[in-house]
Amino acid sequence: MTWKESRYTMNTRSIAKTAAAMLASAAMIGVGAVTASGAYAVDGAGAGSPAQIVIHSPQAVNDDASIAPSLDGRSFSAYLLGTYEDVTVNADGSAITGYSIRKADGIDPNQVMGWINKAAGGTTPAGLSDVMTCNGTGCSFKGAAENLTPLQFVSRYFYGSGTDAYGNEHADQPLMRKFAQAAAQSGSLKTPSATATGADGEAVFSTLPAEGLYLVTENPADATSLTDAVIARAMVTGTAYTQDGKTYDTVADTSTDPATTFTLGELYLKAEKVIVSKNVTDADGTTVADQLAQTSSSRTFTIAANVPLYDEYSNWTSPKFSISDAPANLTLNAKSIVVRSTDPDAPSTPTTLTAGSDYTVTTTDGGFTVTLNNPGALSGATVRVTYTGTVTDASVDTTANTTTVRFSNSPSDDSALGNGHVEATKNVYTAAIPLQKIKYNAQATVLPGAEFTVTDANGNPVCFDKNADGTVYTMRKRNGTDTNPGTATITSNGSSILLAGLGADTTDPTTYTFTETKAPTGYILGKTPVTFTLTVTPQYGTDKNAISAVAYEINGNPAKAAADFSNFVDLSDAAVIDGTPVTAPTTKTVTGTDGAKTTVNTTEYRGGMIRVENTTNANDFAKTGGQITLVLAVVAALAVVGAACLVVARARRNRA
Repeated sequence: MTWKESRYTMNTRSIAKTAAAMLASAAMIGVGAVTASGAYAVDGAGAGSPAQIVIHSPQAVNDDASIAPSLDGRSFSAYLLGTYEDVTVNADGSAITGYSIRKADGIDPNQVMGWINKAAGGTTPAGLSDVMTCNGTGCSFKGAAENLTPLQFVSRYFYGSGTDAYGNEHADQPLMRKFAQAAAQSGSLKTPSATATGADGEAVFSTLPAEGLYLVTENPADATSLTDAVIARAMVTGTAYTQDGKTYDTVADTSTDPATTFTLGELYLKAEKVIVSKNVTDADGTTVADQLAQTSSSRTFTIAANVPLYDEYSNWTSPKFSISDAPANLTLNAKSIVVRSTDPDAPSTPTTLTAGSDYTVTTTDGGFTVTLNNPGALSGATVRVTYTGTVTDASVDTTANTTTVRFSNSPSDDSALGNGHVEATKNVYTAAIPLQKIKYNAQATVLPGAEFTVTDANGNPVCFDKNADGTVYTMRKRNGTDTNPGTATITSNGSSILLAGLGADTTDPTTYTFTETKAPTGYILGKTPVTFTLTVTPQYGTDKNAISAVAYEINGNPAKAAADFSNFVDLSDAAVIDGTPVTAPTTKTVTGTDGAKTTVNTTEYRGGMIRVENTTNANDFAKTGGQITLVLAVVAALAVVGAACLVVARARRNRA
C-alpha cells in the first residue's frame, strides 16, 4: 500500500474523532489527556512557545496508593512522530475540532505499520474488523480506513473510552499501549527531539521542535537508581496548538453527545511503585490491635505488597518478585506461612496460592523468603504472606521485624531478585520497669536481699525467668509442656532490678500486686507485709491498632485517699506515682566495631523507677507498715474510749 503522507483532509465527523484520539494522546498511545483545564500554561512558558509537554506524577486512582510514584530525578526522552496541519477550531474559538497530520522527518511509514502489526499481535483486533485485517504476515487497512496513513489510523482507531489506572482520560486501550511499546523498542528512534528530568513532581519538555504528536520514553538506565518503582511505560501525547497568536490546549470531539473534551500537552506518568505493609493480624490476615509481649508470646504477622503490572510490558518476559522477612528476637514457625493473592477487581475474595507451583519458600538464619514463580501472572495483584512467630526473650530490648520486597523494576533488570526494593517494619513492643530497695531516710543507700512475690489480678502467682546476674526478671507465657517453671520470688540487689514482659497479650490494663516477704539483712519486715500494686496500661493513638504509649502507676500516690502503703513508695519517680504515660520506647548507646558510639531506638517502653523503703528502727514503721497497723489500733481504741466517756457524761447530765 502507498501511504499518502502529504495532506489528508477528513470529513467533519472524522476530523473530530481523530482530533479527540490523536491530540488527546493519553487515550491513544498510552498516557492520555489529563483532567487539567484552562489555557495551556507551564511555568516559564509563554504564548509564543506552546510546543511543550508536561509529565506529572500519577494520582492515586480509586485510592490505589501504588499508582503514585515520584518522578523527581527520573529522565525522559521525547521523539516527534508527526506534526499538525489543517487544524480547525469550533465557532467560539475555544477548542480544536479537527486536524490533519504529517509524519515527521525520519519517521518511516513502513516502520509505523510494523508497530501497528506488533500491537495487533497477528490477529484482527476486536471491533476493528471493518477497517483492518491482520494475520501472521501483517495488517492492512480497508473500508473507511483504506486511504489513511498509519499514524492517521492509529490516531483514529487506537484510542480508549475510559480512564486508565494512572488518571489519564480516554487511555484504557491496550492497542495504544502496545503500539507505544513497539515504537520504543524498535530501535529506529535514535536521537530524541528533547529530554527532560523530573523535579518537584513534574518533568517539562520545554524545547520541543514542533507542535505535534510525540512518543515519550523513560531512560532505562534510571532503573538502577529506582528503589520503590518500576520504569515507566512508553507514552504518546500531543502538544497544544497555536494559531493566529492563540494557544489551544483542548480538543472537542463533536461525534459524541454531548461533545467530549480532551486536554493537550499534559499527562500522568504510566508507572507504579511497590508498597509494602506489615501488620499484626489474625490467621486470616485481618489486622488486630498491637499488644505488649512477654517471652513466648505468639504473634501473627501479615505482609502485603502489590505486584507491578508486568503484563503491560510486552518485552518483560521473566520479572522477579520476592518477599523476605528476617525477624530479630522472634522464632519463626515456618509451617505457618500462608501466601494469598487478591485481584484488584475482587479485593474481598483472596486466593490461597499453592507452595511449589505458585511460589517457593526458603528459610535461613531464622528468616524466610517467598519467591513468586510467575509474577507476570499476578500482575497488579496484592500478595499477602501470613506467618506466626514467638518472642524469644522479652528481656531483649529490641524485637525488630523488618520485611524486604525485592522486584524487577526494568525489562533490562537481570538481577537474581530484582533491583527494586522496599521495606516495612512491624516491631513487637515490651513493657519494663526498674525496682529498687532503699534505706529509709537514706535514698542513696540501696539494699540487696529484699524478697517480693507478685500475683496477678486473680491472685495467681506470677513467675519470672531470672538472668544470670539477677538483674533482670522476665515474665514468660507458660504452658503445660514448659520445662522451665521460673521463679516466683524477686530479690533486690545492690543497684536495681528490671521487671520485663509486663502487661502482655492484652489491650486492657494489667494490675500486679507486690508483697514483700523478706526484708534485707538487718532490716525489719514488720508485722504487716509491705504491699503495693502496679498497673500497666498500653495506650493507643489515632491508629487504634498501634501502641502509642504505656502508662505505669503504683498505688502509692499520697493524694489518693484509698492508697495503701503509700509511704513505702513515695520516693518513686513522679511519673510512676502519677501514672504519666511513657510515649516512646527507650534509646540506648551502641558501640560499633570502630569504637564509634551511636544512639539507637529500642522496642521497650521503660517506666520510671519504683523505690521501696526499709528501716532498721521500729519507730520508723510508719514507713514500713507495722506502725500503720499500730496507729490504726490506737485510733480505734481511743474512739471506743471516747464513745464510752460520752455515754457516761450524758447519763450523769440526765440524773442531774
